[in-house]
Amino acid sequence: MAVSYATFIADDRYSQFATSVSQTLVETILSEAESDTPVKFWGTKQDRAIALLTAHRLTKWLQTQAGTGNTSGAAIGGITSLSSSQSSQSVSFESTSGSALEGFEGLETTFYGQEYLRLRRSLAPTGFLSIP
Repeated sequence: MAVSYATFIADDRYSQFATSVSQTLVETILSEAESDTPVKFWGTKQDRAIALLTAHRLTKWLQTQAGTGNTSGAAIGGITSLSSSQSSQSVSFESTSGSALEGFEGLETTFYGQEYLRLRRSLAPTGFLSIP
């Protein structure tokens, strides 16, 4: 595996996952992320892509477990309005239906996913590769 549990957790950007999820879950998601980030596409940036994708998926998993995340699995857009009074609060999100987010697992919904997309956009396309 390109990124091990030990190297992932040792990185300060991801160390919070050592206490919030099991080692088995982290290893499983690392393995899936490695399969989803082929070295032919990512080259020398594969390890970073694996770590970012893993952190994104772990964050979404934790949000779902806590009931604070988007449990439907659908991507949510940016905040369009906030309102608050003494007895209620509401937040509205823009729709992402039919947006450029489709096929990217709602990556823009976490900081790690946004960084993954930024890294992906930084790669120069070569040949006719299937883009993960």
